[in-house]
Amino acid sequence: MKKIYVVIGASGLIGSHIIQRLRETEVEFFSIDKQSSKDLSYVSDLSSLDEVVAIITKYMSDDYAVSLIYAAGKNGSVEKGALDNLFNFDKDDFQEYIQQNVLIPYDLFLRLIAEAKKYSTILRLWLLCSHYSLIGANDSIYNEEFGPIVKIKPHGYIVSKHAAVGVVKSLASTYGDEKITINGFIPGGVKNNQDNKFLDKYKKYAPIGYMCPPEEMAKWIVCVANPELSYANGALFTVDGGVTAW
Repeated sequence: MKKIYVVIGASGLIGSHIIQRLRETEVEFFSIDKQSSKDLSYVSDLSSLDEVVAIITKYMSDDYAVSLIYAAGKNGSVEKGALDNLFNFDKDDFQEYIQQNVLIPYDLFLRLIAEAKKYSTILRLWLLCSHYSLIGANDSIYNEEFGPIVKIKPHGYIVSKHAAVGVVKSLASTYGDEKITINGFIPGGVKNNQDNKFLDKYKKYAPIGYMCPPEEMAKWIVCVANPELSYANGALFTVDGGVTAW
């Protein structure tokens, strides 16, 4: 049985480190993203899922086990200045979170499940969620440094990541079987050029006392996404330094 990993969203922080880890482990893989990079195998806009499905279907047969890691989506990250102002509501921005973090992965996964059943392919689908898939934000870690303007983690991000859990659970319960499994990976507190003030506040927020290097998070993801592992279905694998243990 041939194993192959597919990474969607290879240009992002976690996606790029997953690619690096896969290269280190010398397994077969390819990547898909709308942004061209040295690690990218295929350039494709995820709003055109027909093309993405066609690319992945090339590797579907009864002698392949495919593990797809969906690491794309819209992120409301502090290091990219993507926080919201308190009481501010941008309907279009909110809908974009839902579109990218819920509707697109749901549509893609459903199509790939149908193709996998057609070709009798082993398919492991992994959706990158967030620790905000399980809890609301502690906005105090975001707003102090902005003075009189109170900043919050975008509610569109939090709502969409909660809904991503619904994507995993609903698809797993309806379509999961011996060959097709759908799971979620919940990373929390990934270090990415946040300033020292934020890092100091995060030490108090996370029981473990620090943020996770993206290289380590990628190792966790690649480990559990091994397509040989079959008994997890509808599961949420949480690696967040204990944030959701409060």
